[in-house]
Amino acid sequence: PGKIVFATSDADDAGTPTVRMTIDDGGYVGIGTTSPSAKLEVAGVLGINSNGGDVVSGAAIPLTTHASAFVTGGSGETSTLAAGTEGQVKVLVMKTDGGGDMVVTVTNAGWKSSGTGTITFDSIGESTTLQYIDSKWYVIGRMNATLA
Repeated sequence: PGKIVFATSDADDAGTPTVRMTIDDGGYVGIGTTSPSAKLEVAGVLGINSNGGDVVSGAAIPLTTHASAFVTGGSGETSTLAAGTEGQVKVLVMKTDGGGDMVVTVTNAGWKSSGTGTITFDSIGESTTLQYIDSKWYVIGRMNATLA
């Protein structure tokens, strides 16, 4: 019981094998991580929970992945993005629109003098690319998402 681990070693079969993929006892699959925290987690890329996106309404956006996708239901959904680390880049994208918006409250929003801002995603494909510079998230790319 527990876990299935896939590991590889170099061509000479020398050295300790490196874990490449893990399936844990909860059915979570991790590629490039030994402790997946979502139904599918590809280290540094994207985590996907059972709803098809890695961000569940009411939950914080993970800072450990480069990109996060949203799958909305029929009503408005919310999430939060906490302070990042210097130079960090984070991509947010609306993957599936189930009839509702995703409103992300951003701590340390560089576009707001108050320090807290929001990004609203209401259509498939809307996206925002953020970078954490001087203790603030700045928008470095945006496709139709609304900033407030």
